[in-house]
Amino acid sequence: MPERARKAALWLRVSTTDQTTENQLASLEAEAKRRGLLPVRIFDVTASGYKGEQEALLSELVNRAARREYGVVLLWALDRLDRRGIVSTLTVVHRLTALGVTLISLREPWLEQDGPYRDLLTSLMAWVAQQESQRRSERI
Repeated sequence: MPERARKAALWLRVSTTDQTTENQLASLEAEAKRRGLLPVRIFDVTASGYKGEQEALLSELVNRAARREYGVVLLWALDRLDRRGIVSTLTVVHRLTALGVTLISLREPWLEQDGPYRDLLTSLMAWVAQQESQRRSERI
């Protein structure tokens, strides 16, 4: 396995300071170890994925991938990456995969696959995540 393919970034995100990423980190580190991956960067984000507050860190994630710092991004679930809807989520996924990065989601194993089914399921999950956030905002 090429060295870059073994290096991984871990993406953790919660929406508020009342929440913690501890469970995400433990699970992602265990998965990295199980797969023989070396975590070289941890993005520990406290920001609303619905409001796009994580955008600067998403750009950093992509830019570091473009510099070939890692070839894998491990995340708890797709909605931890982005909650702004289909276009936004697909854009991030396509930017990373165009750089040769493998995305691994603990909750959506199909994300590792390439092709139209991944785009379809990513679109569906992105829409659901956006709707959940909108409804939560309406209740608050």
